[in-house]
Amino acid sequence: MQTRSCKPFSGKIRSTLIVQIGSESQDSIETARKYGIFVINGSKCRLALLADRIKKDLGKNNDCPLIDALHRTMFLWKSEKRQELISYLSKRNLLEDSRFWKLAQALFEVLPRDIED
Repeated sequence: MQTRSCKPFSGKIRSTLIVQIGSESQDSIETARKYGIFVINGSKCRLALLADRIKKDLGKNNDCPLIDALHRTMFLWKSEKRQELISYLSKRNLLEDSRFWKLAQALFEVLPRDIED
């Protein structure tokens, strides 16, 4: 995946980032750092993929960003844990959460087809 230079976010871009990662926090950059949402390599950064972020407790915290919940559901789907996936979506009230499905659709549309995510 192509990397781009990371520059500080401000104004409209910061607000958009908060919405996209699903954080209630006003400091989207700190949220992104805390949850490992970006992979930073020197002056380059990219959105972290599922393989970069998967860990046992990913998405289990009730106040985690939507991207964590999405990555958790992707992991459960990939692991063929369908019952656990349905249970997770239900417990987190994600089945009817339009923000969650919009994020999933946005990532589907922008990610290259040749990567596993």
